[in-house]
Amino acid sequence: MQKVEDNKIESVQSIYFSPTGNTKKIVKAIEKGIGLPIKRSIDLTLPKRRESWLGSIEGDLLLVGVPVHAGSYPALLLPYLKKLEGVDRWVVPVAVCGNAQMRNGLPDLSGVLKKQGFKIAAAANFVGQHSFCTEDIPMGEGRPDGRDLRVARSFGRKVAAKMGSDPTDISIMRGGNIWLRVYLTSSVDSQGSTFPAAMHTVIRVSELDKTRCNNCQGCVKSCPTGAIDSKTLQINDATCIRCFACTYACPQGLRKKVVDPDSDLRAWFKKQGSERADPQIFL
Repeated sequence: MQKVEDNKIESVQSIYFSPTGNTKKIVKAIEKGIGLPIKRSIDLTLPKRRESWLGSIEGDLLLVGVPVHAGSYPALLLPYLKKLEGVDRWVVPVAVCGNAQMRNGLPDLSGVLKKQGFKIAAAANFVGQHSFCTEDIPMGEGRPDGRDLRVARSFGRKVAAKMGSDPTDISIMRGGNIWLRVYLTSSVDSQGSTFPAAMHTVIRVSELDKTRCNNCQGCVKSCPTGAIDSKTLQINDATCIRCFACTYACPQGLRKKVVDPDSDLRAWFKKQGSERADPQIFL
């Protein structure tokens, strides 16, 4: 992989994990705002693409976008993030949360990228529709919307201006932690998050009515963990991350989202979704 010399930034490239497309929308809007020539995006959403990717990158400035998953980035991404070689390269980590608490997604992602040698030019938390969003629990419904994408493009322009004038690494290493302008802190040894087993029964995909299914395989092809058996169409509950991409991919609407929390959890969901969360940017 060719090294970027003298911090010269002439191109931008995005890498993302985006089961329902929301993280991709944000990252592509930032990319557009930066205004540099764009190298081919690296989409690590589906298993075959992740497994075939050798870790090579071409852009001088890399955007890395992930959804916040159980308070951090999805643990399944860690082996692929570790393929990245960031020495003498700039990166902008971006975390997309479902209008709930931002928690550790951004600092955890930043910590991994810092450990891979990257210099962190900027970072951001954005908001997308929560995977648990329903009519009853509208957490981030319809987001990212036009307002979010305008902020993302504006953030991209600010990143470009910074890189063109006085690029500085906004992270400071202190022992085992990474600090981003003191706002965020996390271990550089973060392992990401898996979906809590305790939530499996209250948040899930409904049973499939096979008498109506036309076996289009849309749900199988959309699953980011390969959790759906192509022959039986059964979902492996142990590997399902509750992104609900399969419910959007089913043209007949046979795959349905089931969100049935107890009263306390339902109240927390509703509280999180009651007020619009704004993006947070760090330059």
